[in-house]
Amino acid sequence: MANVDSGCDKPTIDRIHRATAVEQLLPEGVVAFELRGSASPEDLFPSERECVAAAVERRVREFAAGRLCARAGLVALGLGPAPLLTGCDRAPLWPMNISGSISHTENYCVAVVGREAQFAAIGVDVERIAEVSPALWPLTMRGEELSRLLNREESTRQQTAALIYSAKEAFYKCQYSLTSKWLGFEDVLVSVAGDAFEVSVIAPSHPLHYMLSPWVGRFRVQGDFIVTGIAAEHCNTRGIHRAPSAGGEDLPAAPFEPLHRLRG
Repeated sequence: MANVDSGCDKPTIDRIHRATAVEQLLPEGVVAFELRGSASPEDLFPSERECVAAAVERRVREFAAGRLCARAGLVALGLGPAPLLTGCDRAPLWPMNISGSISHTENYCVAVVGREAQFAAIGVDVERIAEVSPALWPLTMRGEELSRLLNREESTRQQTAALIYSAKEAFYKCQYSLTSKWLGFEDVLVSVAGDAFEVSVIAPSHPLHYMLSPWVGRFRVQGDFIVTGIAAEHCNTRGIHRAPSAGGEDLPAAPFEPLHRLRG
């Protein structure tokens, strides 16, 4: 299944690398792999191709990149290569006793995995900084987040806005693995300090409102995009029942709308 992508001289499998910089955003024990460029449907197992049979070519290539990165991570944990299918909520059906998350943007994909005995849930997200445009800020931030942003130096606002958006996406994937509950952008509050961020659940009806708050994650700027990561270690999530089929990648479109939907 080592197909040669039409846009690169190297076979896809040769362009998948250990993402040590992403691993540093998460607790020890999380494994991350990344792919720069795109992948091909030929890189997928037949059953995986069925999951995206009706999708457009770009989506299929993103899906393939995510599966290849995730598969590399699972192999690093000692599992054999196997299809990684999707559930009815479009989230990856991770193998038993595994937590994971996948994210991709144009020409870049990353997947993180860990053992569920250590990590009840993991969330990772990557965003092109320029794509979180000022028109999106009021749609994706609470009033206090927007006020803090506008009080920053103008030269730092774009990157900070992308960080807030990405942090919410990473947290959404992480919490959805635990709860299968939707959250809106207004339901969480993000604060930034140094290379870390805190996420507080504001929605009083959400099961995590009174637990593990604030959640702490870390971020890294890599060229023109930003990567965020957050994890719920198993020892800190007692009393929360992990959703059996959830795990971050293509979760339900609402209420955390993907950027291409928000841009219209």
